[in-house]
Amino acid sequence: MCLQVYLGSSQECAEIPYTDRQDHIFVLKRPQQNGDEGKISLESAYQYRVGVMTCGCGLSYDTPVGQMDEWTRTYHRQLGEYVRECLLKAEPVEFFCSWSGEEHLPVEKQRWITLQDLIAPEFYFEIQQHTVVYKDQTSLQAAKGP
Repeated sequence: MCLQVYLGSSQECAEIPYTDRQDHIFVLKRPQQNGDEGKISLESAYQYRVGVMTCGCGLSYDTPVGQMDEWTRTYHRQLGEYVRECLLKAEPVEFFCSWSGEEHLPVEKQRWITLQDLIAPEFYFEIQQHTVVYKDQTSLQAAKGP
């Protein structure tokens, strides 16, 4: 099975084309889906598929990025830079991670984090997890409310 990582934003984010060289992440706009087929657990108007290979493989899941090889750490730094740029236009940015073919399954885990948490060596994606990323702790606290 291949990992699938989806990103959502309320504003359009830049696309990064896929290349066979696998020297950087790709970010491709997700086509509009009709009905429940292809439905994923993102609420954002703009949805993207993120990865390195033809899928999300190459990004860290179930193991902290700091424990992964240099390639994975490089891709993760690229992802952090990309999300930083997206957060300049709209906050928050959300992620949903699943196995290929299981995108329609419900969210099993939910987390709210800051950009600093995302770029930390302890970060990793988990399957069927919805992650909401805020610019900083102040923004996160404001969103969560009193």
